[in-house]
Amino acid sequence: SSDVCSSDLKPSGRGSKKGVGGEAGLEWGASPSNNVEAIRSRAFEALIAAFINHPRLLHEELEALARIELPVGELDRIRKEILNVAAQDSDLDSTSLENHLKATGLSEALERLLRRSLYDHWSCVAPEADRAEARTIVRAIVLGWEGLALLAEVSAEEANLPLDLPEEEWAAYWNRLDRKSTRLNSSHL
Repeated sequence: SSDVCSSDLKPSGRGSKKGVGGEAGLEWGASPSNNVEAIRSRAFEALIAAFINHPRLLHEELEALARIELPVGELDRIRKEILNVAAQDSDLDSTSLENHLKATGLSEALERLLRRSLYDHWSCVAPEADRAEARTIVRAIVLGWEGLALLAEVSAEEANLPLDLPEEEWAAYWNRLDRKSTRLNSSHL
């Protein structure tokens, strides 16, 4: 395994590194059944951990955290509670955020999320990481999620297009697609 935050991608050790699922049917500590699911799940864990360990990012990236759609489960409960507390308290530090999450019944979920093995692979979201590095990975995860959402939307639109679509309607479709792509790219420059 490697640290996705490392520029040289050094191996981080041996052994099974299992973590938070949060997806329906996926237990905490269980590995998802396919690599895409596992990567997405770990990226969402890293995203939430970044906000807990670096709560000042909430001022910069709150809208991004609100836009992300996590699978139903404890990870999404943590996300929603972070949004709730951030709306009430603009001067959060990591300790007060963690204490708030624990007070709302999320102690066990928080313990499973903020595990050392997550930081072995995502060192840039660890408490000791530089906030700028954490911001970079947060933006990368959000951009990846938004790109996948756009791809799903486009695929659904294409599946519903009739094969005999007139040329001017094809042009209008491609213009809409171009605007969506431009909007996605410009929102992260």
